[in-house]
Amino acid sequence: EGTSLADIRQTFGIQQLAMQYLATESQVNVQLGRVDLLNYYQEHIDQYTFPTRVKWQEIRVSITPQQDRAAAIKKLNEVVQALQEGSEFSEVAREFSDGPTAVQGGNWDWTKEDSLADQKLNEELFSLDAGAISRIIETPQHFRIIRVTEREEARVTPFEELQLELRKEIIARKRQEKTAEVLEKLKQTATIMTIFDDDPEVAETMRNINKLD
Repeated sequence: EGTSLADIRQTFGIQQLAMQYLATESQVNVQLGRVDLLNYYQEHIDQYTFPTRVKWQEIRVSITPQQDRAAAIKKLNEVVQALQEGSEFSEVAREFSDGPTAVQGGNWDWTKEDSLADQKLNEELFSLDAGAISRIIETPQHFRIIRVTEREEARVTPFEELQLELRKEIIARKRQEKTAEVLEKLKQTATIMTIFDDDPEVAETMRNINKLD
């Protein structure tokens, strides 16, 4: 590739020196009191606010060219009967559901409130308590029965639990800002050298190009 072990060693050494220089120049000495942390917490409260979310299960019976509405209702009646007889929701889902998570017992992972495109499903899902089974939800494409398995209410992480994390976050941001400042200063003052600098013809061409600027 037109290089040598000596070149690689030199490049590595220069990179290490540059990293050490940047780390040294980017150090910050920040004194943070409770008021500073509280102000930062309030300014970034959205980061520490979490909406209601649920884990849930679904039994979906679709209306398709192969399974018209009447056939779908017939299967849905079998679903309802199985649930009424005490069958496990997950087992009924595996047997009857044609939803995307049927083989997993109809299980869906944590879902945040208002994150679903289907507003009717969203309203039903977040009105249920953990363990509750919904009414039948009908759309032109399918019938659904859902069950909430876990529910976490909306919450805001208290300031008292975040003080150490907030301190680290503020210092990290200050260090990033300082690093950006150091890099910008270097860009303005540094002499840029390339692998072509030792080639007289290339160097002459570059000088001629620079004269056109």
